[in-house]
Amino acid sequence: MDNALRQTAVVKETVWGTIPPTPAWKICRETRADGVGINGRSRSPERTPHRMAAAMVQENTRFEVSAEFAWARDSALDIWLEGLLCNAWATNQLKNASTIQPFAMEIKHVGATSVYRRFPGILVNTAQFAWRIGGPGTVSFTGYAKDHTTGTTAIASSTYASPTPGHDPVSSPAVLINNLCGVTGPIATAFNMTVTNSIDLEYGFGSDKPQQMPLGQFDVSGSFSFYLKALADYDAFKTFAGGQVIDFTIGSVANNKDQLQLPNLDVWNPAVPDKASRGSDEVTVNFMGKYYATDANAMKLIRNVA
Repeated sequence: MDNALRQTAVVKETVWGTIPPTPAWKICRETRADGVGINGRSRSPERTPHRMAAAMVQENTRFEVSAEFAWARDSALDIWLEGLLCNAWATNQLKNASTIQPFAMEIKHVGATSVYRRFPGILVNTAQFAWRIGGPGTVSFTGYAKDHTTGTTAIASSTYASPTPGHDPVSSPAVLINNLCGVTGPIATAFNMTVTNSIDLEYGFGSDKPQQMPLGQFDVSGSFSFYLKALADYDAFKTFAGGQVIDFTIGSVANNKDQLQLPNLDVWNPAVPDKASRGSDEVTVNFMGKYYATDANAMKLIRNVA
């Protein structure tokens, strides 16, 4: 089956682990996506007269999912972002909270007889955001599903919506820096951020599948780089700087831009690596997002920005 024809789609769930009876799938604009069931099996510890294994013991099973996207305003990506921030979009704003947003993922392998792999009950555990000079921004998700099913046909009454609105992925020239922790006139060169929900898998008697997936600590951390132009660019973070802000507008199409806001950051450990006589010096600093009482969040996304 041709990997280039592989199709990934997602649909929101109202009941965790239950695909809607008439699922309205949204096709993902992913660069790669996968799901796998990892069945726990181990050798039985019993002693045998021939020293070789005679039996295996069933252990717990987990279902891992992943997907990587080039950043673009997209309705399917919005579902992954809701899962990450544990909240629903409201008035085109998405703030991190603590209400799970489960969804299902379907991977279709196209062939003479197509193969469908489905992963209901997905909770997003982590996402890595990355921006570099030139190429598109990327966001890579990992998470856990509640179960794994298969088939050779689509679920009855399924519909599949094409990516919306379908604009080109956003690269660094279309990222506007509104605030980079107070640096004056910053020329940013890199941005990396990891967001995690610290999900735990909980099991119980009678099933090898996870019965609960409670959320743990919400963490936002990462680093950014910019060209060094003045002593203040370094001194501001030399020891520790609290209460800092990152604010980016992402995109070039009016009313289809995104905005990323990290309203309360601790920033520290500036580094200026030696480039061995090539290029300009760059400062790289670490950051961690904290609770922002004014808006009751540590991270906010805004969509359809003018």
